[in-house]
Amino acid sequence: MEENTSRTERKRKQSSFTRLKDKRRKMTASFDRIGTRKPIRRPLIVYGSVLLSLLVLYTVTLFLTTDSLSRGEAFKTTKRYKTLQIDAPNGTINFVRSTDGNVQLKLVDSASSQKRLKIGTSGNTLTVTGRDGFAARLGNRPSEKPGDFSIQVGLPNYMNRIDVDAESIKGMGVYAKSINLSAETMDLNKMDADDIVLTGQGNVKASNMNAVHAEVTAESVSLSEYGAKLDLTVSTIDGPIRLKPTKAAGTIAVTTEGDIKASDRYTKQKDDDVALFELSKQEKPEVTVESEVGQVTLE
Repeated sequence: MEENTSRTERKRKQSSFTRLKDKRRKMTASFDRIGTRKPIRRPLIVYGSVLLSLLVLYTVTLFLTTDSLSRGEAFKTTKRYKTLQIDAPNGTINFVRSTDGNVQLKLVDSASSQKRLKIGTSGNTLTVTGRDGFAARLGNRPSEKPGDFSIQVGLPNYMNRIDVDAESIKGMGVYAKSINLSAETMDLNKMDADDIVLTGQGNVKASNMNAVHAEVTAESVSLSEYGAKLDLTVSTIDGPIRLKPTKAAGTIAVTTEGDIKASDRYTKQKDDDVALFELSKQEKPEVTVESEVGQVTLE
């Protein structure tokens, strides 16, 4: 009787051990199959839905954050944008005073009816790009197609930064903390900023310009009634330089191989490689004039 009982217990133990061993073997096999499973094949409609959703999102965002102006149309806003960036290599920028205290834009004239202005907004920044065609909103690069056009820009007096790249820039009333203008030619009146940088490939003419730091580089430069609190640098290669500072101007250092003409109100300090002309002892901004062979006239 006892032998039959022990035999039954041994069979039960062997059966439990066999079942446990088989269970472990199956678990090991399932783990091994995890890394060898074939990728799930999703239907093409899933990928199409994702692409369509992204396209719709991009289109909605584009129309909410951009605008497009054609010839004769204007852009007005009630938001106080403090940074203005204009990229119009073939355009003329005409600065005027704003009539409502905010930035105003208008595509005044264009040689082509296809000319467009893409206007983008991001935070406190307003971006203007000269474009062509009805799909002007879809790109960010400025148009390189020839064709003159004129943009009228009304500016308030609370701007932080103004960056412009155009064919020509003119007008009056450009006030900001930082002004950076680049064009073929410039003719500006009444500029006031902490930092002013003017870069021209032709003639740059400015009057009533006041800055803490200023830098003017062009083929020829004419500055009248200007004031620089700390420093001003004027550079040309062979073009003439004509300066008519206010009474507050201090000492002007001139380096050139060309002729130097100075009016009687200047006191000449020395005539070496650098000629120093003093106008006022109260104000001492560092005014540097550099030209390889251009004529320098101090009025």
